[in-house]
Amino acid sequence: MNDTSSRTSTAHVANLDDLAVGDMKMAKVGERKIAVIRTASGVHALDNACPHQGYGLVTGALDGELVTCQWHNWKFRADTGECVMGEENVT
Repeated sequence: MNDTSSRTSTAHVANLDDLAVGDMKMAKVGERKIAVIRTASGVHALDNACPHQGYGLVTGALDGELVTCQWHNWKFRADTGECVMGEENVT
């Protein structure tokens, strides 16, 4: 499925002034699609593909620090990418 290994690197993907609190944007870094998310706690970057079926996370909803995949309602922490609600809640 998706590579879920953690890597740290830097790449310019947007100007901070163009990303308001509550915004999510997709950026390409090399061949990888990244969800860039600004919450009250800061700016975060996650793989844009939901690990369930690859749906783009930036098309979902951001509620505080949680990103919800629009397709099957899986929820992820914006700061770590941890799935906090997944398969057991798929309807």
